[in-house]
Amino acid sequence: MKSSIEEKKVREFLLSEKDFFLRNEDLLCLLKLSHPNTRGSVSLLERQNGLLRKSLEENRKELDSLKEIATRNHETLNKIFEWVLNIVFYTSKKKDISSFLKITRESFNLDIVSILLLKDLKDFKELASKKKSRCRDSELSCTIKKLKASLITSSNSEIVYWKKFIKRGKFSYVRSSGAEYAGMAVLPLRRTNGGNVQGVLVLASTETKRFDENLGTYFLSIIAEFSSSIILEK
Repeated sequence: MKSSIEEKKVREFLLSEKDFFLRNEDLLCLLKLSHPNTRGSVSLLERQNGLLRKSLEENRKELDSLKEIATRNHETLNKIFEWVLNIVFYTSKKKDISSFLKITRESFNLDIVSILLLKDLKDFKELASKKKSRCRDSELSCTIKKLKASLITSSNSEIVYWKKFIKRGKFSYVRSSGAEYAGMAVLPLRRTNGGNVQGVLVLASTETKRFDENLGTYFLSIIAEFSSSIILEK
């Protein structure tokens, strides 16, 4: 029975003597390894080639994944540039929030875009006669104030929560089917970077993979910052 200590010494020796097989090339032809799937054996070089092919295939898959992410990021960035140009052009002429909402919904192929501002919730709370409505608005205000960064979610419970309020503020909506929202992004609105949250921009879609949590919130942060400059100045 082979000693693990002896194997360790052999391993350490081969690692320290990188040119061992260069000095003893005849051993490369003599060494045989048990084949993992048969009772036969393969040469050391064949085994190495197999491992290299496996490594190359794994690298190829990783590269394809990175290329896909880069392509998606490039497409998203182009959409953002077009969106900014359209927003600047139309809102400068009409100076109303409805144009902003409609352009945003169409630019990013969304089912609904909604703005929930704290000042609007406060006004609604003062006018509301039902105690339940006042409590729900107070809860929403606290949730909005605590939002530190953009939220991407496909969680049914979180979607249901925001859906309760989604039409409370100003919104642009289009959905011909009866499908439920499958993805949602909630973007905090601030007058300045790091300032207090004044409200949120809620984006929702019935497409399951419309928002990808793995891609992070970098692009959403750009949209949130630009949206803040438009919405909070109206």
